[in-house]
Amino acid sequence: MSTKSLISNRLFNYLLKFQPFTHYQSDSRRWEREYGQGKWEYLRDANQLPHYSVIVGYARYYAPGGALLDIGCGEGLLQEQLRTTGYSEYRGIDFSANAIRTARPREDDRTTFRQANAASYQPDRKFDAIILNESLYYFREPLSSLAKYDQWLTSEGVYIISMWQSLGTCRLWRKLRKRYRILHSVKLSRPAGVSHRVKVLRPRDLPR
Repeated sequence: MSTKSLISNRLFNYLLKFQPFTHYQSDSRRWEREYGQGKWEYLRDANQLPHYSVIVGYARYYAPGGALLDIGCGEGLLQEQLRTTGYSEYRGIDFSANAIRTARPREDDRTTFRQANAASYQPDRKFDAIILNESLYYFREPLSSLAKYDQWLTSEGVYIISMWQSLGTCRLWRKLRKRYRILHSVKLSRPAGVSHRVKVLRPRDLPR
């Protein structure tokens, strides 16, 4: 590693100690307005394909033909990719009624979309993989909100989590490592300089 890279890493780690994690909470009216105005259409462009593809690959490997819960599914864009995994059930939940309305035409006997507040949502079954694609940092209390879903993982179930890289999300990853085992991880960089980390996690004490 070059001296420049070493200094950059040390500076980054130093800043992490003092950078509090700030959630990106938006109120319900803002979510509805933004989806209604098409603000999130950029999620359909090619820049999103790399981390979508990694999530799909992880789902195919760790939960082949399994039941998937997609927390913060938005308009269901990831489901379009996940259907190639041959899942037994896909359930997408999102805070926005406008987003779910857009997603619902793709429902079938294995696919459902529901408007729900993920912080208080209570599933009626367990899942082989619970996916949080760029959604965990929107929670007011991301760690405790995620922990409540541990009981809804099957005995071999996993979380598949994607987050763009910032000081706040790096700090969140560090906290997650204390409670969860990292089974696999990949870092993806885009030409614009935005990086994503996608990781597969399992609770250290997974309820059976």
